[in-house]
Amino acid sequence: MQTGEMVRPELRYIRVSMSEPLETAEDLLSIIPSETVVSNKELPRMLIYSGTIDRTLGVMRAVCNARGNPDDINNGISDCIRRYHSLTGEEDKKERAREFGVEEKFPILSCTPAFEFGQSFKPVKIVVIMGAMDPSISNLIGGRAGRNVDCGLVIHFVQPNMPNSPNTASEVVVTDTMNNEERMHAFRLTPCCLRAAYNMDMDILYRYIPMSLTDPGYLAEMERQRTAGMAVCRCSNCDPQGAARVLRLLPQTKAADLDALIKS
Repeated sequence: MQTGEMVRPELRYIRVSMSEPLETAEDLLSIIPSETVVSNKELPRMLIYSGTIDRTLGVMRAVCNARGNPDDINNGISDCIRRYHSLTGEEDKKERAREFGVEEKFPILSCTPAFEFGQSFKPVKIVVIMGAMDPSISNLIGGRAGRNVDCGLVIHFVQPNMPNSPNTASEVVVTDTMNNEERMHAFRLTPCCLRAAYNMDMDILYRYIPMSLTDPGYLAEMERQRTAGMAVCRCSNCDPQGAARVLRLLPQTKAADLDALIKS
């Protein structure tokens, strides 16, 4: 089996069906605390990934609004959130990465997948992914949560409906030759364990996203995890009530209390 960061059992995966347009990123208002509740110094360290440069700005706007400081979007040295993308100048990229990853000058980074998480960076407990993505990409960037620590949280906001695409699990045709777009739609719609889905997508024996709880490959993967002694998965498909509780409490949670919430 090809192992990747997302197979780590200490990560908790929560997939959220978006209620607001992807471009506005306003679904973030449901998980980002107000500054009156959690100060910038108390905020959990967080990476928020978007698929385009323009959307990284939408994320910044939504976060600043959630914090109660909408004008902070124009503050290039904000101690809450800053931005990183492929068009950022090379020196600025190095500075931004150092300020976030090493010096911890701000707790939230809005970025595209172009951001590389350095081995020397301080741990990030939360990775948020905005919009459906090729699972091989969301696998990689989500795996940056909880690195070198004992737990992490991955929150993946996905569009409930996309034009000219399958929008129910029954519409997805599963094959072992699914292309990236087909696998993207399968992951946003699968009712199966998200940890198992990622594992199967990376495993050369499968290379597909299961769409049925009775899929033979899926049953074999779940048994493999059980016999390997992996902790029971608490993703949003395996433990929807627990996931809902995490999302409900996150806007009141300080960094010091985050581990207890993730493990609850």
